[in-house]
Amino acid sequence: MKTVIIALMWVSASVGWAGEFELDLSRGYNNNVFLNADDSMPNETDDQTSTVDMQTQVNLLANFEVLDGKDSDLSVLIDWFHEALADNDTSTSMQSMTVPYNYYFQNVRLSSSFSVQKYALDSVDVLQYASGRFGVTHKQGDNRLSIDLKRTVKSPKDDSYLDYKGIGHNLEIGYVTAPQVHQNKVYINAFNHTYAGDGMSNKGAYIKAIHVMRHNQHKMQLGVQAKISEYEQALLHVQSRSDQQLRISYDHEYFINAIVQLYFNSSFLANQSNFNYQDENYNYTQWVNTVGTRFSF
Repeated sequence: MKTVIIALMWVSASVGWAGEFELDLSRGYNNNVFLNADDSMPNETDDQTSTVDMQTQVNLLANFEVLDGKDSDLSVLIDWFHEALADNDTSTSMQSMTVPYNYYFQNVRLSSSFSVQKYALDSVDVLQYASGRFGVTHKQGDNRLSIDLKRTVKSPKDDSYLDYKGIGHNLEIGYVTAPQVHQNKVYINAFNHTYAGDGMSNKGAYIKAIHVMRHNQHKMQLGVQAKISEYEQALLHVQSRSDQQLRISYDHEYFINAIVQLYFNSSFLANQSNFNYQDENYNYTQWVNTVGTRFSF
């Protein structure tokens, strides 16, 4: 992926594409590092693993503007992410390429994108996601009302991840107020994920509210998300799994100048489930605190 970024930099310089780049370096404390991204696997540890760890993250993002027309634009986004855990001696990486296209007329924006994401664990490719998204945004003064549809195809690349083969669908409605000193954002999302693994398919919804405050070189953001998930009943279970999840986050950014930015993130997540068995327990909490530096070019 880094080779692709270098190649696109050369092409953009040759044909005159506008390019933007971000390098993000961060280090943080995580008291529950083995949570699964889809909340479909139980949080388990053994004698060789630790749930509490320090995580170091590196993120490189490149955005190339291929088309900048009067009523449309087209870009190519390349994203490379790497996370390493100190005590557990393991690493995760993600590479993605996204091609978004926007068309504008009057107060309406039609947007679509296609992306491919590849996930690797300790340098072994395990999953690939291919996603397509279509959205409509209506500008009401300086406020925006949007609706987005997304479809994701999940393909395992390693035999140990065959249960993750499946398809996901998301429908999201969002409302964002004008970007002034105080700004509010509200999103309502309904999802349906199918998996090959027994009892892993799930559907549900979440609502997320964000308040943003800007002051001089500071940007502060407080977010709250409430989520409910209902899982299909596994063959050997007498009931289906049902989860309720709450996530609270705080982000603080300080812009030293147009290039360098410092930030602090803190998030707390609590998941409550009716599956509270000795060998399968989905009741957990997670607290993550991160400090980092971002360079924008």
